[in-house]
Amino acid sequence: MFTHNLGYPRIGIKRDLKKIVESYWKGGIDKSQLMAPREALNILNRTK
Repeated sequence: MFTHNLGYPRIGIKRDLKKIVESYWKGGIDKSQLMAPREALNILNRTK
């Protein structure tokens, strides 16, 4: 029997992306502040 993991959400070690998105939804940050950490997490995840 083979099993596969098609992926997992790459939200950061301490759910960083989740907290950033929730802050954006509440109006605490604007779109540019939302995108910068997201790009940094994407780069970090690609290097793992």
